[in-house]
Amino acid sequence: MTVREGHVDERDLEILEVLEADARIPWRQLAQKLGVSEATVYLRVRKLQELGVIKGYTVKLDMDRLGIKARAIVRIKTVPGMAGRVVESLLDRPQVIEAYEVTGSHNLIAFLAAPSLEEAAKAIDEISSLEGVSDVETIFVLRVVKERQGVVRIAKLAKRE
Repeated sequence: MTVREGHVDERDLEILEVLEADARIPWRQLAQKLGVSEATVYLRVRKLQELGVIKGYTVKLDMDRLGIKARAIVRIKTVPGMAGRVVESLLDRPQVIEAYEVTGSHNLIAFLAAPSLEEAAKAIDEISSLEGVSDVETIFVLRVVKERQGVVRIAKLAKRE
């Protein structure tokens, strides 16, 4: 169910690109923008949902305006065999907004957000003291330069290969 397997074609990618920029766009407006019928848009979006390409719809939030002033990238190294337990603990922490298992000197990365540096430091201290954590390296975000967007452009590149 990937772009390479042919389940997603150029028209699907065009629809996804518009939805990625504005998921609230009315079907009629999206159809007009792409020069297709509303039925085509509806059926293709439904297909993309069924394939799991569209996992859901969300809202882009401005963390600063919500009072979330501290953001950090936390690299976590775990004791061999303990990564699963640490991951379970990370999932329960509201300050952890994203988490990934990665390669390199640390095997987990968590993106953390908190209302203040003090709250972020407290959350990082708690993560550091989790059973199975052997090292933590924290990188505080000073300024957001670009947030995640443009996944469809990457998918278009994959389709060309």
